[in-house]
Amino acid sequence: MIDQGMWKTDGRTPAATIYSAIIREIKEKGTESRFAKTERGKFTVVK
Repeated sequence: MIDQGMWKTDGRTPAATIYSAIIREIKEKGTESRFAKTERGKFTVVK
């Protein structure tokens, strides 16, 4: 996501920052989230 320019972060651990943001969005938005968890540590984009 970062390499493709889809996400920007100033965090020291970009992967952990993205993971946290995705988990937070799923928790807050539920079925309206742009992401879905497919298995431990893996996500998919919901269309």
